[in-house]
Amino acid sequence: MAGAIGEHWENEHFAPAPGFTPGEGGVRKQLFDSYAASVDWTDHDHVTRALRVFESMLRRLGRESRKYGGDGLPADTVADLREAFARDGCRLDDELRLHTARVAHLVVHADALSRGEAQGRFARMGDHDGCSVSGRLAHQLGRPAALAGCSAAGAARRYGAT
Repeated sequence: MAGAIGEHWENEHFAPAPGFTPGEGGVRKQLFDSYAASVDWTDHDHVTRALRVFESMLRRLGRESRKYGGDGLPADTVADLREAFARDGCRLDDELRLHTARVAHLVVHADALSRGEAQGRFARMGDHDGCSVSGRLAHQLGRPAALAGCSAAGAARRYGAT
């Protein structure tokens, strides 16, 4: 799966952030974080492309689960992801496709976060115990699906680092 993580990001023309210092977590989470750190959350194009990365990863995880006899992503995981995406103006449909209604909201939210005006949901990843879409996705890639549901750092604290 680690190779697929890089492939999804690189398909959208992202590269790992230069000088990225890995934090907590396993190889897949650290790889995901290195690419996510290169996203300029104040740039509309970057946000749009990052959302496509998230969608393609979610869809792949669903396909992989069904390929091996599962029912796709667990319903509680999808519900948590839908809730997190909805807070940032996105809708995750039944086919795990993302629909954005307010991408500008994401840009404004990310800009506010970069100024330290708010605690993060989407753009801040892994430095609090709250929920974040990107943290959930990173956690999903590095842990069993049943454990997904909180920020990467919160997950590492809650379930132990991978």
